[in-house]
Amino acid sequence: MPPRFVRAAGLALALWALGLPAAAQNAATEEESRRLRRGGATAGVVRDAGEEAAELARFAGEDVSYADVLADPDDIATSYQWARRQVREGELRGAAATLERILLLRPDLAAVRLLYAVVLYRLDSLAEASRQLEILSDGPLRPAERAEVARYQKTLRRASRRTRFDTSLSFGTNYETNRNSAPMSGTRQIQLGPARLELGLLPE
Repeated sequence: MPPRFVRAAGLALALWALGLPAAAQNAATEEESRRLRRGGATAGVVRDAGEEAAELARFAGEDVSYADVLADPDDIATSYQWARRQVREGELRGAAATLERILLLRPDLAAVRLLYAVVLYRLDSLAEASRQLEILSDGPLRPAERAEVARYQKTLRRASRRTRFDTSLSFGTNYETNRNSAPMSGTRQIQLGPARLELGLLPE
């Protein structure tokens, strides 16, 4: 077994995605939070103080490399760690692609789908993020997971309302002084083959 799979800090939350008991999940979350706080949270990851603990736990993890993923592309724990590293480094589109691939292998992993929904939300793909949360809410979830899904659904509803409000305030006007493109000289021109006939127009 490669050394990376025995690093407790690196595998803690990846194994949470695979369904470890709640006590193990809590211990892993606390350790990951302490590690990230010591190193400093990446700018843009934490949106507000109320979400800090959840965000730290979600995006913290071991800095696995893409070479680690290529060495064992079917290893979900490594791919999950790689996706979280991509988020920390601002590679949201890459993280979305990584999480999509994991879900193709294991569509039942609620933690992976929730992270995917969060990444889509950060990419402003609100409709798809909402769809992923609906899939989660319709499936079996632990109470903590269901509460988190509900929290993000509320956040998405607020974001959608803001988007609709911004759209309703956007409008344009167009005033045309010569809508039918008629000549401004008071003369209408009619082209008939090689001949051209000019008709004088009486003022109205």
